[in-house]
Amino acid sequence: MRKMWFSLLIMVAAGCIPYSEQPLSPPGNAVFDSQLCGTWFFRDDNERLYLHVGRDGKSRQLRIVMLDYGQNDDLEISEFSGHTSRIGQKRYLNLRWVKPAEEESGYMFVHYVITGGRLGISLMDLDTVEKAIQQGALKGAVKKRPQGLSVRIKEDPEKLRRYFLQHHKELFQAPQYLKRLVLPELAASGEKGVPSASAASHPEYQETSSRPLKQQLPFLAKLPVDCLAWFSIDKAAQ
Repeated sequence: MRKMWFSLLIMVAAGCIPYSEQPLSPPGNAVFDSQLCGTWFFRDDNERLYLHVGRDGKSRQLRIVMLDYGQNDDLEISEFSGHTSRIGQKRYLNLRWVKPAEEESGYMFVHYVITGGRLGISLMDLDTVEKAIQQGALKGAVKKRPQGLSVRIKEDPEKLRRYFLQHHKELFQAPQYLKRLVLPELAASGEKGVPSASAASHPEYQETSSRPLKQQLPFLAKLPVDCLAWFSIDKAAQ
């Protein structure tokens, strides 16, 4: 699993995924998916990865802050903004880079599922999109760069949604999963509004709970988002 997550992060950081000039649907039409909100994590002997997901206070769009602790506790922070789209029964993220600011412009599409207290995310397959553009199935451009291919989709949203509906299985890779973070000390304390330890471990609670850390710990509201990973995360993730 560690190799899978490492490969996924390398693909995102190196730009080895397609970008689109248009989202799947306009941001103004998006229904905010509160199930995404909260903190999600992956952990093994070599890496700790946390996704903090919530609503941006100014734009009211989705905001995602990713903290990746690698070997020797090297910390990398990435930030995205975006919104959700639904095509049939499938749900997608339309994400744009916020930090680092020098990353590729445009939208990256991520398929996601939430089930049993887990968040599964899938990136688009670069080779599949490249082939679709070269065959004329999608409008776009493919250019060679020193660091690899640049694949940009230039299709209008309506045709893009239709193509996703017909070719989802070919377009998206197998999902990689993170677990929802539930702070055990709060659940065990019996604090008002916080479920008991037994209730917190129930799959239905883990799947539907969407209380971000700043709501669970009010004093965090005064702290920057990047500081949130310091509070009880390692203990809760064990």
